[in-house]
Amino acid sequence: MRQGLFIVGLVVWGYSLQSCKGDDPKPQEEDFDRSAMFQNLASNVILPAYNSFAEKLTSFQLAFDAYKGEASASNLEVLRSAFDQAYLSWQQCAPYEFGPAANVGLRLTINTFPADTDRVHTLVGMEDYDLALSTNSAAKGLPALDFVLYQLNPDRLGDALVQEFIQRNLTLMSLALTSVEADWKDAYQDEFQTNLGSDVGSSLGSFVNAINQDFEVLKNANVGIPLGKKTLGVIQPEKVEALFSAQSIPLLIQHLESLKAAFNGNTGLGLDDHLDALDATYGTQSLSDAIQMGFDVAIASAEAIDGKLFDAIEQTPSQVEDLHTKLQSLVVLLKTDMPSQLGVQITYQDNDGD
Repeated sequence: MRQGLFIVGLVVWGYSLQSCKGDDPKPQEEDFDRSAMFQNLASNVILPAYNSFAEKLTSFQLAFDAYKGEASASNLEVLRSAFDQAYLSWQQCAPYEFGPAANVGLRLTINTFPADTDRVHTLVGMEDYDLALSTNSAAKGLPALDFVLYQLNPDRLGDALVQEFIQRNLTLMSLALTSVEADWKDAYQDEFQTNLGSDVGSSLGSFVNAINQDFEVLKNANVGIPLGKKTLGVIQPEKVEALFSAQSIPLLIQHLESLKAAFNGNTGLGLDDHLDALDATYGTQSLSDAIQMGFDVAIASAEAIDGKLFDAIEQTPSQVEDLHTKLQSLVVLLKTDMPSQLGVQITYQDNDGD
């Protein structure tokens, strides 16, 4: 429920990096309405995120239809802007890869990056292909369109096969999203609001695991891998998200804001309130405040990066290192302290070492 930012400059960020593979979580006695929290998360956070992304995809489709009607420079600018807005909107959906989204592999369909540009080149020259095949897993969705719209010669955007590739991706994303929205509204929303335990498969367990896993995807794929954390310090800036449109930093900030909203339940009941009801602490402050501050300093660190993330990794890597350090510190709070207080077991597998 907190919306105010902490004054980052006055805070010493000194969280110790303890192991994320701690003891089994111990459920706490509590007096908290989980059903009300789940209702708020479903109605005021998750479904609005899907609805917003659906609207942005529709706007992108309309802009694409206009461009096909007149392939002018102004219509291309509108098309790219609509694409950028859709990509930003996706970041609001990214934390919720559980339930219906997990069933259809929504993240895999929408945002597997970096794009396999060689495969995209092959597909835009073909008439017969199936984007759902595993061989095309990194040649579809928003990253593939990021390459097509910003890297291909604009003259090629008038080619029938290129336009068919764009349309197939739009259709693929829209159908996957429609399926997820329909499943939420059909039955899953009621199930989510009434499954009140904390065991594996419960709503709380699924939600906590999903936001943790998504946060680690952000830390590793968006920052750590391009920075060389998986390649013995050899940087790979070409692996940043949205390489070709150069929107990596805005997308990263929006992603962090979305995870923060997931934790806080926007302005309604969220995990922050749940932790407060348990009197959960971290050092001398409440655990919810510590997590809140963690998000705020990470967002501030991302905002402080000069220019494009690709360039910063090469030219001012200390700025990106600072962001990675902030993200790593927040992993400890989200993945160890919070689940332990809530009685939730982290069940997804990672090779991060935390």
